[in-house]
Amino acid sequence: MTSQSHDIEVIERFEEKLPSVIGDSHQLQQVFLNILNNAYDAVREAGRKPRIEITTADVSGFVEISFRDNGAHGISHPERIFDPSLQPKKWARAQD
Repeated sequence: MTSQSHDIEVIERFEEKLPSVIGDSHQLQQVFLNILNNAYDAVREAGRKPRIEITTADVSGFVEISFRDNGAHGISHPERIFDPSLQPKKWARAQD
């Protein structure tokens, strides 16, 4: 399914039958929102028609969720993506 949101093409490729996920729904929602907010920032700065793609899949009984965007830059330090000392962009901008 393809839709538009804030002039961004959003492509959803959701598998219909996925196994149940055990986890804190609020924390999962927060993680997904953070990823999508980062993707939104990245595609706005890309200089081309912005696109975000979200895909779900059943991989050997586990749910895999992928986020892709056509932003200009990738993750600068992927090895530190879960490092709690890295501050969200909004906080970092407020401290500048």
